[in-house]
Amino acid sequence: VTMSTWTMGHRRRGGVTAPSDDATPKGTSLSSVRTLRLTVASSLVVAALSAASSIYLTRQLAWGNTTLCEIGLATRDGATLYAEGLQMSQATRNILLDVTNKTAFQNHAAAVKAFESGLGALRQRSDSLFPGAEATKTLSSVQQDFTAHLAVQRRIHDLARAGQFDEGKRVLNAEDTPLWRKYKKTMLEFNTWLEGQSTGVSAGIARTSRFAAIFSWLAGIFLVAA
Repeated sequence: VTMSTWTMGHRRRGGVTAPSDDATPKGTSLSSVRTLRLTVASSLVVAALSAASSIYLTRQLAWGNTTLCEIGLATRDGATLYAEGLQMSQATRNILLDVTNKTAFQNHAAAVKAFESGLGALRQRSDSLFPGAEATKTLSSVQQDFTAHLAVQRRIHDLARAGQFDEGKRVLNAEDTPLWRKYKKTMLEFNTWLEGQSTGVSAGIARTSRFAAIFSWLAGIFLVAA
């Protein structure tokens, strides 16, 4: 082998023969560039998806927590209706026992006002949470029964003022008590239904939280591996 043949792919640098730059495989260099570009592109895609998913999941969690809070307020309103209904019935009995009891009349008036206010708030909140649902029909039924119940109680009050206590007691037992039991049952069932809705929303929040944690974990692994 001649010296000229041996040094075809080499250059002498400072008296030492070194490989020529032309000897570096071009295919390997191009493959590395493509791999780097693919890795960068994949990382950007995963980062974009992760950001979009984070925004969506954050909104879902915010909606779930807001809904849960509103259902809690609706449940509170329902409990208020039950308490005020009891107060109305107790005040009516007190009036029948002593028609001169001004406090009983005041308690009844206050309970009626609180019931009407609470039912209005509950209907508005329910329409917002469950538009077109069975809840609207249920609360309309409560409204109708409450209106009828109030009319019966005021008739009892008038009978007491007229000294017709026996007739007042008859109306109390025959009309007042059965009507109160009817829509009291409706209100209790409605609150039970609200508790079921709350449980469903809580389960949805838990699922969304788990999904967010899993997605973040997988995205982190991919980015590290890349």
